[in-house]
Amino acid sequence: PMQVQFAKLEFSARPWPISDEEGEPEEIWVKDILPYRLPTFPSLPDQRSFLYAAFPEDEKEGMPWFPEAFDTELYATGMLQWGVKRQKLKTGKPYQFQIVAKNAAGAVLEKSSWSRPTIVQPERAFVEYPLLLWRSVFGKIPGDTFEYFLSKHCLPVEASPGLRLSLTNFK
Repeated sequence: PMQVQFAKLEFSARPWPISDEEGEPEEIWVKDILPYRLPTFPSLPDQRSFLYAAFPEDEKEGMPWFPEAFDTELYATGMLQWGVKRQKLKTGKPYQFQIVAKNAAGAVLEKSSWSRPTIVQPERAFVEYPLLLWRSVFGKIPGDTFEYFLSKHCLPVEASPGLRLSLTNFK
């Protein structure tokens, strides 16, 4: 219900830990993102997803091909940030993220708490691609990890034996 009132979203990242010898870190903002442009994950249709571009000023050659429409839409949210003059995120460093939702007049409607520290990962090394290809083609990564865990590490238990009681002569 509140999401309909959100006219624009702003995303903020701040380095973690919060204070160091240099004082308070500068927050890195991505502003004026329209909520309806954010994709929804197929199995979670009530949640919108956002990709925070680590290097927004780098020139991109176009949209790469992805096997899933969600991945293409998520990549496009990163493209919304390209060409924006803001500080780049540093790979290998942890950041905390926050979302601010505003209405059409610019008033803050909701503000999230800061996320747990998340490390910005560098691009994958070329040597990692054969393993990724193997996993995607042969499906060695289970979709439901809980069921996979149960099947690997737990045994089914038969119904426990029962004891039948008959009570008579009560008053």
